[in-house]
Amino acid sequence: MKSVTFGSAVGAVAFSVFLWGASHPAAAGDKPPPEPAVVEEILRVLNEKGLLDEDEYSRLTARYTASEQERKSLLPKIKFYGDLRLRGEGFWYDKDPVAGDTPNQFRGRYRARLGADAEVTDFALVHFRITSGQDDSRSENTTFGFKPDWGPGGIYIDRANLELKAPSAWIPLSDGKASLDVGKMSNPFLWKPIRDLLLWDADIAPEGAAVRVSGDVAKGLNVFFNGGYFIDDENSASRDPHVMGAQLGASYKATDTVLVGGRSSWYGVRSIDPNFICRGVSSNNCNGSSGSTAAGGNIADGLTGSATGGQINVGEFGAYTTITALEDWPVTAWVDFSKNFSAESSAIFGAGSDANAWNTGLVVGDRTKYLEIGFDYLHVEANAFPSQFVESDWIDGKSNREAYVVWLTRRLFANTDLQALVSFGNAIDDSLPEYQNSVGKADRVRFQTDLNIAF
Repeated sequence: MKSVTFGSAVGAVAFSVFLWGASHPAAAGDKPPPEPAVVEEILRVLNEKGLLDEDEYSRLTARYTASEQERKSLLPKIKFYGDLRLRGEGFWYDKDPVAGDTPNQFRGRYRARLGADAEVTDFALVHFRITSGQDDSRSENTTFGFKPDWGPGGIYIDRANLELKAPSAWIPLSDGKASLDVGKMSNPFLWKPIRDLLLWDADIAPEGAAVRVSGDVAKGLNVFFNGGYFIDDENSASRDPHVMGAQLGASYKATDTVLVGGRSSWYGVRSIDPNFICRGVSSNNCNGSSGSTAAGGNIADGLTGSATGGQINVGEFGAYTTITALEDWPVTAWVDFSKNFSAESSAIFGAGSDANAWNTGLVVGDRTKYLEIGFDYLHVEANAFPSQFVESDWIDGKSNREAYVVWLTRRLFANTDLQALVSFGNAIDDSLPEYQNSVGKADRVRFQTDLNIAF
């Protein structure tokens, strides 16, 4: 019986593929001929036809398999994902003493995102995402007609971070997980069980480092810790304003149908400079450092007790309950409260410290089965948090704002959701001139219809 070398076998494989292609000319719309991924099958055929004996067949098959494993081991496992959101939006304004009689506004918008998660090793992942937008850190939307004559929209880096995962054996908790993220990342302090919009806009992607740890300490009881250090504005002549945070929380499955959770968070902002203060007071006249957000609402000497700097210390506590007694109509209710312990009454205006923020909400139903119905009340006083970080849809990215929000969400078909949302907004205090930068256009109704398509 004739024995062949590995090179001869590969040559036979290549020749067989060539003959297959020659005898099957491609027609329009046909799939291309098979690639040499069928090597194992062709080696088997050669063995059955007597061109390879058993020993040579086993050796060549093992060698090919080993070479394929080595090749694949050098390539990261990459998972791509993305989404497209189409939005119709309208604003109805009441007359106010700052903006006057603002005309109602209607617009169309889109948001497109494409991301990738690359598993470099079992313990290292790279996360990367690009998004559409208009150079605003709190919005990935592009408005129809943003550029005259339909100029191309902007593309921005939205995520770019390395995640290092600790081996589970290192974590002294059941089902323990721990990771270190470095780069531009998703906000590690946002809570997934609720619409977590008390202090942070969900689109903000901080830049720095974050640690996350979680695990079970008892049956049904999961605990977690999140910590982070983020640079807000790089300065060459002085210390960089930066944000630190620490969060500790837990969830407990009390019964088969009741889940409760709680968390406590602390946020500190240090090395604050006049430009940071200015960006929180108004988006204009910040000595050339207006940032990428349209903020407003903080009182200049109220956020930290100084109009030129200082520091911020904010404490926050939240809790939620999810009840699934009715499988098709689960219920989740939550409450969240925060206080800026560094806020002081304004010596310039005589305004109060305005240091508190709170949020309460309720969601009923399942959008994949029938309908999700939600209600939320959001209240953020003037100095509760730096206004350049607060939610930009419901309260327009300004502090000294409150909003009552109602929404309905329904899954139309796989990976496609339709949502209708109405937000009724107001200024918490409309006294002038101390609240000048947050009163304008505050009394308004905002309506959004979103078609979300994930892929």
